[in-house]
Amino acid sequence: MGFFNRGQGETLTLDVQGMTCGHCETRVAGALKEIDGVRDASADHQAARATVTLQAGKTVPRDKMVAAVKEAGYEAAE
Repeated sequence: MGFFNRGQGETLTLDVQGMTCGHCETRVAGALKEIDGVRDASADHQAARATVTLQAGKTVPRDKMVAAVKEAGYEAAE
């Protein structure tokens, strides 16, 4: 299990499988934005990726982000 603890405005990416349209992107981004410590999130179905921007000083477990993506109905690399 990895943790992401980044500085101000730092971003990270997750590989996400199963997105096929803009609606999918909205669901994935919305699920990630609900996580405490996530300032912003977006997803791109063509790149099969989600980009997450963390709040300064927050630590977010990678498995928590993966679980949020899975709960939204998609697969994320663990």
